[in-house]
Amino acid sequence: MLTFKERINLLRYAIQQNEKVMYLDSNNYIDKYGNFKWAILIGETTNLEINTSFPDPWSALSDFIKNKKTPLLSAFLTYDLKNSREKLYTSKEDKTGFPLLACWEPSVIIAEKRDGSPFYYGNYEDFMTRAEKPVEIENVLNEISLSPTLTKEEYLNGFEKIQQGLQAGDIYEMNFCQHFSANIKNIDPISLYQKLNKLSPAPFSGIIKYNNSWLICSSPERFLQKKGDKLISQPIKGTIKKFANKNENDAAMLQLKENPKEINENVMIVDLVRNDLSHFATKNGVQVTELCKVYPFATVNHMISTVNAKLKQDAETTEILAKAFPMGSMTGVPKIKALEIADTLENFQRRLYSGCIGYFTNEDDFDFNVVIRSITWNEKNGYFSFSAGSAITIQANGEDEYNECMLKAEALFNAIKN
Repeated sequence: MLTFKERINLLRYAIQQNEKVMYLDSNNYIDKYGNFKWAILIGETTNLEINTSFPDPWSALSDFIKNKKTPLLSAFLTYDLKNSREKLYTSKEDKTGFPLLACWEPSVIIAEKRDGSPFYYGNYEDFMTRAEKPVEIENVLNEISLSPTLTKEEYLNGFEKIQQGLQAGDIYEMNFCQHFSANIKNIDPISLYQKLNKLSPAPFSGIIKYNNSWLICSSPERFLQKKGDKLISQPIKGTIKKFANKNENDAAMLQLKENPKEINENVMIVDLVRNDLSHFATKNGVQVTELCKVYPFATVNHMISTVNAKLKQDAETTEILAKAFPMGSMTGVPKIKALEIADTLENFQRRLYSGCIGYFTNEDDFDFNVVIRSITWNEKNGYFSFSAGSAITIQANGEDEYNECMLKAEALFNAIKN
């Protein structure tokens, strides 16, 4: 199959010829649940695009994916879909250009399965030939200077307001995010992805070009997968810096593993996920198969849990997603109250950040990540941004939470340096 260099070259050619392209890459992480090592979904034959005025996006999505014959459907769901089923409202302006939801049938699919076998759909031969030929790079990657939408003082003031909500019992945990932005008219998103992927290879990384809007993603987290009558969710809560020295990093991983605050954060979100999945599960069908296990990544160590559910026979695909969305790891407990508070304290619209990207299959299955550690760029208006957040509980310290956000953003900052 194709090397990473060949895939990038193919991706460049595909993007030159098409308005909609999705690239997903596991970076060879071992994942017993995953279907593909990587996949390139090129072009479109049919497309569903929904914006904020649509009355019921989930029903429209359900209608769209039914009876589709294409083996994989590209899709992304933005964070602001939260407003479609709950009495929630986001007043901040979206500058990324992404619609609320999009799902489309690619005309060509080139992928490699987990067992190493190729997976093709459509007229892929021309693209495979092009993968061997260098594609000219139109733009160079210049250094980018980003401005935060919250100063450190403003972040700490927001943290104190969250603490007041925690002390009052309104919430028990909440994800609070910072946002960084710039106006950039001329960059090469593929070069940026290559640099970010080298600094921080992640199991749910990828690129989306959707008309004039780009996502450059280095996510370590799976939101939700459906495979037959099984659901799998793998929330991340708990982060510590990774050290190059093995002994130092082993000590850091142990410190994270035994940290009561981090364990508490993780377990609360696991309970939230268990509840989300239970609405469509058989009796006693929800199980936590892995709790608070610490995994090393390129720049950080993360605490991850795995929640499985066995589905009822009448469980409807998009309703499962709607009930679990947005994901617990990016919201809080209780979810709706945490979403309300986040909307009052965060001075930006998350849009695709805290949403998900992935695919549906023609067998009524799906696999979606959590959009974190990701950059968005609107080539039409030049809006370039990324965000980082952390979970806040009653045990949290404002300085530590601010520093955790900056740690998570470190690879993104490094990727935009010369």
